[in-house]
Amino acid sequence: MDFYLSADDPLLLFGYPITDEFEHPITHVRVQYFQKVRLDLVQGGSGEIVQLAPLGEDLLDDQAPLLDIPSTSPACREIDEFPVCYAFLQFYDDNNGMRYLGAPISAALVYEGRIIQNFQYARLEWRPEKPSGQRVGLTDLGRIHYDRTLGDTSRLRPQESDHIPGRMVNPRAFAFVSRPILPANSQQTISVIVMDPSLTPLSGALVKVEILWPDGTTGIYRPSDTNADGISQLNINSGDFKANQIVRINVTAQYNGETATASTWFRLWW
Repeated sequence: MDFYLSADDPLLLFGYPITDEFEHPITHVRVQYFQKVRLDLVQGGSGEIVQLAPLGEDLLDDQAPLLDIPSTSPACREIDEFPVCYAFLQFYDDNNGMRYLGAPISAALVYEGRIIQNFQYARLEWRPEKPSGQRVGLTDLGRIHYDRTLGDTSRLRPQESDHIPGRMVNPRAFAFVSRPILPANSQQTISVIVMDPSLTPLSGALVKVEILWPDGTTGIYRPSDTNADGISQLNINSGDFKANQIVRINVTAQYNGETATASTWFRLWW
């Protein structure tokens, strides 16, 4: 979808999808969980829009001890009443933090043995064991929140992944559109991600895209095989159809003789 692809590095900020899109059983909002975040499809002033769920707020631990950093340090900047410092501040600035992480909702804390800082939509953590330049990352709040609030393992089906020849891989496919609502005769991008159950991307998967147009016709497309990130993309024209009609998309991915399916859709508007 457009929001996911709007980030310069969506895998860094959002991670891979861990569920298909579904109606949340409590809020009845269309949602999709990713490793690090959840995206919600909500009603906005001009129609449906995609926004980040406040998982950082939902999973905030108020009892975690504060890290002792002088608030007057020149390596810090106060953002909405909380200082963001050092490598966290650099990561925040480099990755459009206000949009993709939200405002900070805590100072730096020590939580489960790591230095972390909570933001509205996400949590940053310091990983000293990583190479230089990779020591700041996002906690897998999407997976944590899903497990704590829903825990429906049938949507996740976590399994070990060895990729041993002769062993079943059980690939999983996810499909997105770049624009959930768009006018007729507009460009649409369909993205397909293929992974194993442990969320390792599968390169070289064969992808078929079936588009069910509003007039009852069907288009069959075969985009390029998935790349090293497990991603294949297809650009299409939305067609010359009336507004308020839905275009449905079915995807089939084949990997080492095994098949995975996914579906998505978009709505035509003025």
